[in-house]
Amino acid sequence: MMRRITTWCLAFGLLAAFWACSDPSTKSTTEGLACAQDYSCSEGEVCYDGKCTKKENVPATKEEKAGEEPKTTTDGGETKDEPTSTPDKTVTPDNPPASTYPAEPHGINVGDVMIPITLKTCNGVNQIDFTDLYKDKDIKVIQLTVHTIWCPSCRTQAQTLEAFYQKYKSKGLAIVYIMTENGTPGSGKISAAECASHGKPYGFTFPSYRDEGSAIMRKFFDRNAVPLNMIITTKDMKIRYKQSGALPARLEGIVASYLE
Repeated sequence: MMRRITTWCLAFGLLAAFWACSDPSTKSTTEGLACAQDYSCSEGEVCYDGKCTKKENVPATKEEKAGEEPKTTTDGGETKDEPTSTPDKTVTPDNPPASTYPAEPHGINVGDVMIPITLKTCNGVNQIDFTDLYKDKDIKVIQLTVHTIWCPSCRTQAQTLEAFYQKYKSKGLAIVYIMTENGTPGSGKISAAECASHGKPYGFTFPSYRDEGSAIMRKFFDRNAVPLNMIITTKDMKIRYKQSGALPARLEGIVASYLE
């Protein structure tokens, strides 16, 4: 009889232990223990404020309250709202990207696409980039003029340039006036002060640029054959006219024809 009672007690004990193990409420937990990552905690817990915490006890984030998925980062840091991007404007042959410049080949002769040069003003602080001139939709024609202080024909042309500029600037004319040499022929030198003061007697309202010794412009002409005059249309940056060593009598008519 005692054996039966003992056997029944053991059976009830094993059954009770089985129920305890199979009851979810009795599963082991690490709640309250220190942690660094979620995987350090038991199932149903997350690592919150350095301790394992049941998910239901973790305060909801603003995103979760609003019904959104919480944002995460790979390094566990705070995320920031990304700026909303706007679609690019449609690019067509008539509406090229503003940052582009007509494709190569670029050249130095009439009919060629102008080499995209960059020039600095007399003081060296500001500059003009032909890529920027191409992007400026208010400019239709560039008159590039290279002078020296010693050149008599240059002085003759300089006397007419301001009136010419005032007459056509509203129609899209830009003058790029470049000084390359001082009063000594062949010196290859012109100081910032000489460059800056040269245009004052002529009342220039457009800037002058300094290219000492024709370091940039020598690829376009013989630096001793001044003045150099070039006409460039900005829609395609093509050289439409180029003449050096003499004062062009028909220059105004050529410029006007491309501004119509």
